[in-house]
Amino acid sequence: MHHTRRIGAMASTPQAIPVNSGQGRGLLRVVSNAEMVQEEQNAALAEQQARQKEIGDEQVENRLAGHIRARMSDMRNFRNAEGISERLLNALRTYKGMYDQGKLNQIKQFGGSEVYARVTSTKCRAATALLRDVYLSNERPWDVEPTPVPSIPNQIDQDIQQLVNIEVQTNLQGGQPIDEQMIQDRVEGLRKAAKQAAKKVAVDEAVVAGDKLDDILIEGGFYEAFAEFLIDLPIFPFAVIKGPEVRRVSQTKWVEGKPVRQSIPKMFWRRVSPFDLYWSPGAATVQQAEFVERIKLTRAELNNVKGLPGYNDEAIDAVLAMAYVDGLHEWWDTIDTARAELEDRERWARTAT
Repeated sequence: MHHTRRIGAMASTPQAIPVNSGQGRGLLRVVSNAEMVQEEQNAALAEQQARQKEIGDEQVENRLAGHIRARMSDMRNFRNAEGISERLLNALRTYKGMYDQGKLNQIKQFGGSEVYARVTSTKCRAATALLRDVYLSNERPWDVEPTPVPSIPNQIDQDIQQLVNIEVQTNLQGGQPIDEQMIQDRVEGLRKAAKQAAKKVAVDEAVVAGDKLDDILIEGGFYEAFAEFLIDLPIFPFAVIKGPEVRRVSQTKWVEGKPVRQSIPKMFWRRVSPFDLYWSPGAATVQQAEFVERIKLTRAELNNVKGLPGYNDEAIDAVLAMAYVDGLHEWWDTIDTARAELEDRERWARTAT
């Protein structure tokens, strides 16, 4: 007669039941209803917390986007109200030798000549050429110089005291008289020699630092951006160069004789169009101002940042869909049409901005 054991689902405590798996005997864990309910509650709680965190992050992003949008609108309205946008347009028209439509209509009314004497553009190009000769010649337009009085490490003073003590002990053992003045003179002499050595080291380090900085500027496109900055400087009321911007770039390095592709951060500089920079009202200096730069991105550039840290893939997909169907008009300024004509660019309304 065979006997069987029934395993009840209402067991009050977990049990381990031997199980024959065909390859040996194992254990099957049996839990009570209370533990099953507790595990389900824990899983539901974890899912709820994750959802709340996601909602909280989304709310923070929405508030941040709303704040930036509001500040951008204030800055844009301020610039247009102060006539800065029109000054930029007039400056570009003057450089390109073009009358605005109102002035051109007045000239046509009295039958005047529509030829624009491009004296300003010639002067602007001459000013840019002069500035480039000064700042972008074969010699660096900057230099790194060491401090006039380099600091001496504390370890040097300790080494001087130790050396002087050894010399004093040696002279005393040799029967030579030692007085305090001789000790002070010896310490001062060693400190003076240490300062001279520190100055020489500082000069050598400044040369190395200058070469390293120049390499960073060249790889980061600083001199190209600065050349474009010098073109804007005589034309517009202000010119803008931005940097350093840290971007991750791919670079191949040899590790143990094998090429390895690595993504490393690097610093870059670029010229920013004066039309795309907005600042807060009431600022007397650059340090007091808040700035917003309007950046235009192509569909390819938006697709390339998908999957990178700090970017929302769902938001990028939504922007791309909106730009394709209806276009994005929210950040268009009142002068964008006139600016596009002056810059010989397309005025397609579906350009994502």
